[in-house]
Amino acid sequence: NSRTPAALDLPFETYRFPSENGSTIEAWYIPAKGERLVVLLFHGYAASKSTLLSAAKAFHELGYPTMLIDFYGSGGSSGSDTTVGVEEAHDVAAAANFIRRKWPARKIGLYGISMGGAAVLRAVANGVKAHAVIIESVFDTLLHTAKNRFRLTGLPGSPFAELLIFWGSLQRGTNFFAHNPVDYARAVRTPAMILNGELDQHAPVEEARRIAQAMGENARLVTYPEVPHRAIVEARPSEWRRDVGEFLQRVL
Repeated sequence: NSRTPAALDLPFETYRFPSENGSTIEAWYIPAKGERLVVLLFHGYAASKSTLLSAAKAFHELGYPTMLIDFYGSGGSSGSDTTVGVEEAHDVAAAANFIRRKWPARKIGLYGISMGGAAVLRAVANGVKAHAVIIESVFDTLLHTAKNRFRLTGLPGSPFAELLIFWGSLQRGTNFFAHNPVDYARAVRTPAMILNGELDQHAPVEEARRIAQAMGENARLVTYPEVPHRAIVEARPSEWRRDVGEFLQRVL
């Protein structure tokens, strides 16, 4: 983590708790004036919770306390690898369980960007309960996002993506071809919001639409013109605050 909430003049407390995958998870809790709902924030691939500070500040200004979580292998959490949202779903569950133990009367919102959103959807599909789900810039299948990333380097998506995922599956003993957030999305039964930049080449808008369609009437898709694969709260701060604020008000 390159900085802490103190860099944005936000008060915070550091917590650590175990995850089912055997790791110790580090999280920052940032209080706010509202106490009815706490939003858990989950970062993207090759990142850490410090990359969520802009979103945390926006939630804080909207009146919502937040908890920023380092996935295992990232930031202050233990471990040294990643599964692009598969094992990370255990960390989502661990964070939600921690909140329920510490503040049992509070509602829980889940916010995940990119890989963090994939982990959130997988956790919900595995039984994690939340009162609201917000995902941002999330791929619909791991195969699609691997192909997208190879193309962006000037290489053909196939067969490189298939070979990469096959090798990763052998290494971890997990079928990564089945790591598909669009399938997990069908389990979402609570109000959900999908945010996506219209110039996102890692997780194109078409993939966000497929996720929203899988969620059905529970979901609202919001797209942002001229925004690539980056934090939308930084690219379109006023619109992001408006859209997310209105959504959470409806939830409460």
